[in-house]
Amino acid sequence: MKIRELTVNTFWKGEVGVRGLVEDNGKEYRVQLYGKGSAVRDYSCSCPEGNSWRGMCPHAKVLWEAYQKKEKNQGGSGSGLVFTSQEVRTMIREYTNREVARIQLEGQEGAVRFLARLSISGGGKEIRAEFKVGREKQYVIRDLTAFAQAMNHGTYVEYGKNFAFYHSLDAFTPESRPLVEFVVELVNVYRDYYAQFRRTSFDSHPPLRELNLSRENRDRFFAIVAGQTLEVENGLKGKRSLQVCSQNPRFYVQVQRQGRDGLSVSFD
Repeated sequence: MKIRELTVNTFWKGEVGVRGLVEDNGKEYRVQLYGKGSAVRDYSCSCPEGNSWRGMCPHAKVLWEAYQKKEKNQGGSGSGLVFTSQEVRTMIREYTNREVARIQLEGQEGAVRFLARLSISGGGKEIRAEFKVGREKQYVIRDLTAFAQAMNHGTYVEYGKNFAFYHSLDAFTPESRPLVEFVVELVNVYRDYYAQFRRTSFDSHPPLRELNLSRENRDRFFAIVAGQTLEVENGLKGKRSLQVCSQNPRFYVQVQRQGRDGLSVSFD
């Protein structure tokens, strides 16, 4: 057996995480070990015996021995140092961002507005939505995936020279929050779907400027924005401001007698 990879993360003094790739008869197996002191407390391996209650598989034993040998050759210099893993750093950063956002919002109501702009085509069969964010001035969100990630992590984002904020649901006005939650939910579903089909784990998500609302999501969207006035664009009337109502609108037609037995029906 050969050790192809070996990485070490020390979370706290005396606790260590060891990851590696072990080659055995032409096949490679992923191994993860968690040790405390000189003992292995938990482990996993991608081989058929990788989670056996009988004890560690041969690949895990080889990796642990390689780690101990490496530590011995280094004179144990690494055992007394504490290195924070990337996972823990990310967790700490996200917690810090949320706490800063909470402190900034204490004692004041959220003032950030989140607005939708609709584009209707195909006789109403296709409805796309893009979104704006801001206080007095509104800024178009050019990448909804980045916005959703900022909301998930509580990130501080600048949209212009005079507008930036820590992304938190509390930062938005109460009437904007249901729409923010709706958009973040749809974008997270899109990201999960895209992750299943990307070729490698290094492929980044393409920028998502707008959402194409399906029939189901369309009904949810209009229920959320009921009573609000939205900017709407279509191929016939250009840009207009329309109010979303929950009841059927009044529809006026003009009916006139035409010829001996005919009628002429017209509407605006």
